[in-house]
Amino acid sequence: MNALPLGKPALMTVAEFADWPGDGTDSNHELIGGIPVAQAQPSPEHGTIQANITGLAFLALRDRPPCRPITEAGLAKSFRHHTMRAPDVVLTCQEPVRRTLLEATVIFEVLSPSNWADTLAKLPFYASLPGVREIVLVDSRRMEVTVYRRHDDGDDWVDAPEERLTEPGHVLRLPSMDIAMSLADIYRNVPF
Repeated sequence: MNALPLGKPALMTVAEFADWPGDGTDSNHELIGGIPVAQAQPSPEHGTIQANITGLAFLALRDRPPCRPITEAGLAKSFRHHTMRAPDVVLTCQEPVRRTLLEATVIFEVLSPSNWADTLAKLPFYASLPGVREIVLVDSRRMEVTVYRRHDDGDDWVDAPEERLTEPGHVLRLPSMDIAMSLADIYRNVPF
């Protein structure tokens, strides 16, 4: 008897992934190149920083609906594409469609030792989304926030980080959403 050749599994689109019931585990997944990939469990420090950013952004945006922070929302270029990422926190004024955001203004990623390389690999995808104005990387091991900004013409990104903040009194300013938050507040209750 001849064995049937095993082909590659069909790649999922974002639309299919949005309807996918999951793999039976409690893991969060991202869609990378058409393949669902489980995400690492965040550390307590990571979760605290994510919660702090979400709370600060909520307070700053609460009187400006529909603008709001959303945690770990699927973010994609379109439903036809094969990649959907789930940033730690997204600031957006758009409504999700089928559990998916197709536009964001600010993206926050909290860097942990287990996700450092993966997070840096996401930057080109985030930068390719036309509505994204700022990408903020927040280190969970030390007080350091790195900000990338799109040029004022809206087309290109600054090649290197535009801003690096490292002191409790430093203030992260996000002009695209007209909000600011101190590093002391971002890192509140995070032991170093």
